Amino acid sequence: MSFNSYYDGFGFRFNTTYIDACIPDEKQQNEYCKIWTEKYKKCFAGATPDDMGEWLIKSQKSIWEIYSSATILIEAECNLNNNCFVAFYFCLYYALFHAMYSLLFIAPDIQLDKLYRISHATLLNSFKDHYTGKNGMFDEKAIEQFENLKYKREYYSYNSPLNLVFSDADDELKRTKKLILSLFQTMYLNSYIASCNSKMYNLNDLSDPTGFHTKYVKFFSNVDIVKLYEDLKKYEKDKYSLMDKYYKLEENKNQLIAARKAGDTSIDNKIISDASRNAAQAKTKLDDTSIKLERVEKELSNVSLDEAAKNVFHEVNHGERVIGITKIQLEVDHMFDEFHGYDHMEDTEPIGFNPCEANNLVYNSIW
Repeated sequence: MSFNSYYDGFGFRFNTTYIDACIPDEKQQNEYCKIWTEKYKKCFAGATPDDMGEWLIKSQKSIWEIYSSATILIEAECNLNNNCFVAFYFCLYYALFHAMYSLLFIAPDIQLDKLYRISHATLLNSFKDHYTGKNGMFDEKAIEQFENLKYKREYYSYNSPLNLVFSDADDELKRTKKLILSLFQTMYLNSYIASCNSKMYNLNDLSDPTGFHTKYVKFFSNVDIVKLYEDLKKYEKDKYSLMDKYYKLEENKNQLIAARKAGDTSIDNKIISDASRNAAQAKTKLDDTSIKLERVEKELSNVSLDEAAKNVFHEVNHGERVIGITKIQLEVDHMFDEFHGYDHMEDTEPIGFNPCEANNLVYNSIW
């Protein structure tokens, strides 16, 4: 049987080959859709415009991760064809990483902030909790494949073998590609279920447009903006603390000098020298911290969206897009165009890797 029995009710037919293989039984397929429908209904029951603003970010980020996975998978194939095994296992692992990551963005009970620059261990545990077992699409083999590729990626990255250590690279690619395409189709299905049970609002409904903009930039910016803000707070605190310390030491030095000039014989050259040195050291630390603070402030002033996200955010920011989760199958081609995925083709002829192949991979996993 096929998961298309769910899509039929909406007048669509999509490619469900890979997820049909994950859950071949029709009764279990229906149960899966029922379980996730209830999860999303509960999630969106009291959703505010600000909540759906986060879901817009989550749904767009899930598409972003799908394209990241597809692009890296195509590169993995190129690396294998050229016998570049270090790069092959590196890319194959991260192709799977980003495919799993895409699913976490549409999990109904994972807060957006919890997904920012997620660790590898957290990603694996979260994926296991939400998408394997009784209510999941996947079994332990998906977890084992992730751990297997992680081991091989680390082996080749850190041990730099001079020969072919693992002889099953071709089979590894086939297994991983099949799993990745299953993850893609699961993300499409779940996002469709979510969109059919979600609320939609307009941009003007947001109570905190600035906060929405900050979160959007946070997930699509070209730097670690959270780390920058953490550094900003630290250096500001350090600067004021060091400034207070420096002023006190400088005042103490000046008082000692003044007392010595007034005739206080108990203050010798060593005392003056020590006080001067302490004040100078404090000034050096203050100056160093001020420089670091200025550097962070400059970096923050230059923070911008990744070039591929600017056009998409332009649509959001000008109210051309409703706020909520979209039917991702119907969005990917538009998003790829907005990401400027074809730009590479304008001036150069790709050697071995064609970025359009990533779009073809995604597109063929849908239709």
